[in-house]
Amino acid sequence: MKLKMILLYTMIGVLIGELILYPLFIIAGHAMFEQHVDHGHTFFELIRSDIWIAFSLHMLPWSIVFAVIGALLANHIGYLMHMYKKVRHLSSRDELTSMPNRRHFQEEFERTWKQAIREAKPLSLILCDIDNFKAYNTLYGQAKGDSCLQMIAGALKETLKRPLDTVARYGGEEFVIILPDTSLNGASYLAEKLRGSVEALNIVHERSSVSKVVTMSLGGATVVPNDDMSPDTLILAANQALSVAKDEGKNRVKIDV
Repeated sequence: MKLKMILLYTMIGVLIGELILYPLFIIAGHAMFEQHVDHGHTFFELIRSDIWIAFSLHMLPWSIVFAVIGALLANHIGYLMHMYKKVRHLSSRDELTSMPNRRHFQEEFERTWKQAIREAKPLSLILCDIDNFKAYNTLYGQAKGDSCLQMIAGALKETLKRPLDTVARYGGEEFVIILPDTSLNGASYLAEKLRGSVEALNIVHERSSVSKVVTMSLGGATVVPNDDMSPDTLILAANQALSVAKDEGKNRVKIDV
């Protein structure tokens, strides 16, 4: 953890130790305090009295002990929270491309779908598939294949400009893009830009059936979600559009409603 966070957790821990743990220790276990309670003093009266001040000074070593205990406890909890967030972040990332993985896509897609229902706005989804990628891997080897995927992932991320747009690795040579508040025309325009950005990388592919360089086919769909629809409806429509793009010759865009 960063130094600022450690200091923050330490201050919080000291306050917990002094204001909660230490008073509870005194209230629960010390005969002197119990004696004054028996004589009719309330807890708040004792805090305002000289008795409490004298007693607290007498118990100053214990006060320090509980301050230290509180600081250590708070820092330990803070460290656990930090590690939990780190592990959760890593579990939602694709190791090769450093972009969100399919698990993150599912979570983000469900959230965006619900938001689109609330706002009654269109939601577009684009599925992307690298053309003849298995042939590329066979010809150039896995290391080159991994490098190709990383370059394409970078091109896709670079092309997306809006903060709310999400691109994720869907699996193998497939990528998926969530476009909130995006019409059919907007999705079609962006999909063509994405296709062009991949082709512009000029990654040589001697066994491609459509070009001398690596290309990508894209299929998309747009809906205005409602409570009677399933999110899978949009995924299925985009997948069908992608299949048409592949069947029609690859290296092209097909967008359906």
